[in-house]
Amino acid sequence: MSRKVERELREENFRTILNSMGDPVFVKDDQSRLVLVNDAFCKLFGRPRAEIIGKTLAEDVTPEEREHFLKVDKQVISDGKESIVEESLTLRGETPKTISTRKTRFVDKDGNKFLICVIRDITPIKQAEELGRLNKLNELLLSAAQLLSIPETAPRQTLQDLAQLLATHFGAVCDISILDKSLGIIRPIAVFHTDQEVKETIEQLFESVEVKIGQGLVGSVIEAGKEVCITDVPEAMKVGPSMVHPKIIPVSLMYVPLTGSEGVLGSLNLTRVVGAVPFSETELVQIRRIGQYISLFVENVLLREQQDRINRFRILAEQEIRLTQERFESLSLNSGDAFFFHDDKQNILDVNQVAVDMLGYSREELLQMQAGEIDPRWKKNTYQQYLKQLEVNDPQTFDTTVFAKDGTGIPVEVRFVKREEGGKTYIQSLLRDRTEKREQEKRLQRSEERLRLIFENVEDHVAMLDGDGIFESINKTTQGLAKEDVIGHSIHEFDESPEKTEWVRKKFEELKATGQSFHTEEHYTGPDGTTQTYLRKFIGIFHGEEFYKCILIIRDVTAERFKEKAEMNAVLKGQEQERKRLGAELHDGIGQVLSAIALQVSRMTEAEAKGDTSNTGLNLKKLGHNLQSAIKEVRNISHDLMPDVLENFGLKEALNQTCRNLEDRSDITVRFNHVDLEEDYDQTLELNLFRITQELLNNVQKHSNSVKVFVSIMDYGDMLSLSVEDDGIGFNENTVTNGIGLKNIRSRVNMLGGEVYIESAENSGTLVNIEVPKRLR
Repeated sequence: MSRKVERELREENFRTILNSMGDPVFVKDDQSRLVLVNDAFCKLFGRPRAEIIGKTLAEDVTPEEREHFLKVDKQVISDGKESIVEESLTLRGETPKTISTRKTRFVDKDGNKFLICVIRDITPIKQAEELGRLNKLNELLLSAAQLLSIPETAPRQTLQDLAQLLATHFGAVCDISILDKSLGIIRPIAVFHTDQEVKETIEQLFESVEVKIGQGLVGSVIEAGKEVCITDVPEAMKVGPSMVHPKIIPVSLMYVPLTGSEGVLGSLNLTRVVGAVPFSETELVQIRRIGQYISLFVENVLLREQQDRINRFRILAEQEIRLTQERFESLSLNSGDAFFFHDDKQNILDVNQVAVDMLGYSREELLQMQAGEIDPRWKKNTYQQYLKQLEVNDPQTFDTTVFAKDGTGIPVEVRFVKREEGGKTYIQSLLRDRTEKREQEKRLQRSEERLRLIFENVEDHVAMLDGDGIFESINKTTQGLAKEDVIGHSIHEFDESPEKTEWVRKKFEELKATGQSFHTEEHYTGPDGTTQTYLRKFIGIFHGEEFYKCILIIRDVTAERFKEKAEMNAVLKGQEQERKRLGAELHDGIGQVLSAIALQVSRMTEAEAKGDTSNTGLNLKKLGHNLQSAIKEVRNISHDLMPDVLENFGLKEALNQTCRNLEDRSDITVRFNHVDLEEDYDQTLELNLFRITQELLNNVQKHSNSVKVFVSIMDYGDMLSLSVEDDGIGFNENTVTNGIGLKNIRSRVNMLGGEVYIESAENSGTLVNIEVPKRLR
């Protein structure tokens, strides 16, 4: 099998594995241009692969995201540090997605740097987190409203209970202070923190200091009637508390005035101390809302204490509870999941549009049904037993199958929450359609099966080694061994010599420590006396930074080595032919000219000895002419050996001059074209392409009877393409064998890792096209 076919098979297997991945994957060069993407990436951007490769796709996202993405790309390419972050992705005006990206730098053997990135869409996860956060918010608001609406509890005790609730929820010191307007004194009614030592320290501070309006932070808030929010407390404000106790140094605080119809009544103060994180914007919004609840409570209970005001507040609190519940239901009704609200008798009380669309019933039909009609496993006894096991407000998640109106079973994931309101039990259920997820699981199983088939049937020998180099599995064996002769044994048992064993052991330990893969070449002499050569490549698999397993790939490279040897022999033969040609040129060209010069000098010497100087001028003129011919021959030969123009001006100018030389010494018209040929290429690559062009043009001059020749070289992507086309007599590819010239050309191209394509027919000219990988200095 040719190297090209092997490479194509490996690339096809790699593409199959890459495109079977559900997450988008891409590879960029050091200019942030995409050089490789999988199907999932094309699907994410809604573009075919042909429109993606070579571009940055920066125009597909917002300017802010574009600047951020390119900055991270440049940073990872520059310092090689892996980047794992959550980011926002907005494609051409679509709804923003939340993605998790993992970007890693890869450096190839030529030093080229690439960026490898795996993208995961975590938008549903973030939406679920947001739903959970809003649930907690609503639960907190509901709990606070319920607590403040209980009439039989003493007002001070209510505020103390509320302070405990808020301190626990926000992880902060909670202080509710009330203004005594008659004395102008601010009294701390409720103080709480989960750390008892912190709580007692702050209570002692309040007992030792009598705060008046305008004094301190609390006094300033109450005097101005404006909140004070400091998410990052400056060092200057931390000095005083640190002198009192090291545990009460504030890092973030939010003081909210409690206001009523008659002005400022007090303040709600929440302070996070050392070791905590600053308040978020969402938390600040929650604190302001709860401050409104407390303001109502203080105005209606503590300051006036009339029963009619208490009743009015109860009504307001109940309204707020209903509004809070309505907001929660509104969120559920408009979420991407199906929402059901039913009582403890299974009667469906409310649904959202997603539930209607999922099951195919109308809203009116569903409100006349019971949960057991949708999910038959909920028989009445089962349903009641399950409800008894649930804690209130403790969400439970499980998988089940619900049935649509047409009888279709729909696999769903259910989030089941038990609620109690007004002495009654209710159930809120969120159903997420898992059909697509199951399809993904099936696709994953098929993908795993394909990988297993590849593992079992790939031409290479593939094995899995543990951290001690012990074979755990292998798809097929070498050297006539059975699998049971290999599995459970150490890789070091199969080395050629103790020296090789020690070297492999050392490299294996380096692989585990650094992840640096390595390879060895082993020789095995079979029973028939033939020698086989195997290439072993060791590749590490890591979980994070922890070594997990080693993949060993063993390839029979006997044929490749034989081919390389044959190609090297062909190159040597070509070099020998070149030496013979050079010798002939020296003998037939410069040798004859020098012989003529020597003869002229001899004759002039004899004439001078006889005193005959009549022809001296003419002889000197002929001698000068022959010397110019000798100089020209020497220049041509040295140009063929190593042309100065190639070394000084590069490949483009060297090929151009070679084409001009053919025109000068023949009647053939040569047209030379080049595309994007501006880079400084590897010297070996330039010299071989120059020699190949010389050889092809010499063949044209000697054999083709051409009138015109077109020479073209193009730089595209990672390849260089050289083509030479003539309008000569051509030849029959099926009857003409390779001469030393074509063999030499093929050998040079193979050494460069390229391909040669020849198209010719009798009386139809000849086209030779050569493609080689581009290598820069």
